[in-house]
Amino acid sequence: MSAARNTQIPFAQRDIFLDHVQEAEAIRTQIRRLIHAAKTHGEAIGIGHPHSLTYQVLKEELPNLKKEIRLVPASELVHIVG
Repeated sequence: MSAARNTQIPFAQRDIFLDHVQEAEAIRTQIRRLIHAAKTHGEAIGIGHPHSLTYQVLKEELPNLKKEIRLVPASELVHIVG
């Protein structure tokens, strides 16, 4: 991150790690935190592993996510930070 800043290379950094704990309710809690962060800061990046539980919870929560926030490709959240 500091190397990107020093060289003016665009980058993005995750705000919320969705599935550090592999439990459905823990992932849902992280999704709620992601929504809150996005509303508070105008944008937020959530990342997770390609685990079946993560996929299942995201699939279940997708309708609510779409109601609460605008989902965009990560490329829209890449910035040059000085």
